[in-house]
Amino acid sequence: MRKSFTLVEILISATLISVVALALIQMSGNNTKMLDYLNKKSRVTLLPSMYIRAATQEDHNKKLHLYDTLRKSYPNINNDDVITMLKEYEPLYREEIISTIDLSESDTKKEEEDYGYEYYDDEEPQENPLIINISKITLSFKDQSAYLYKLSLEGL
Repeated sequence: MRKSFTLVEILISATLISVVALALIQMSGNNTKMLDYLNKKSRVTLLPSMYIRAATQEDHNKKLHLYDTLRKSYPNINNDDVITMLKEYEPLYREEIISTIDLSESDTKKEEEDYGYEYYDDEEPQENPLIINISKITLSFKDQSAYLYKLSLEGL
């Protein structure tokens, strides 16, 4: 009698091969979806952050191509594909001051009441010329917008 595979063994091996093939196909599809997601995510986060880093106060309330703004900071952009991609993006840059905290005006009487210490006649409290500005920067693209908060210190 010759050794051979039975029909049940062949069906089991075909089933196992098909399950493994389906798992590999699904993993490939998931990798494609993840790559597409990461590509979109990088455009959503990277391009606005590059623009915000390169933008100046003169760009406020203007619509400029991303390439026009970035070539000031990065003059060696030579790749035509990159230039074409950057010219597709034309965000509106807005910067508005949300809050200003002026620490140069100190109320010594309030400090004496709050903290319980007194100043001697020869020792006057020193004025701190520190001003803190909190700004909100908004970039509006065609299909997305990004914003961040900027903290700036003046008078140091």
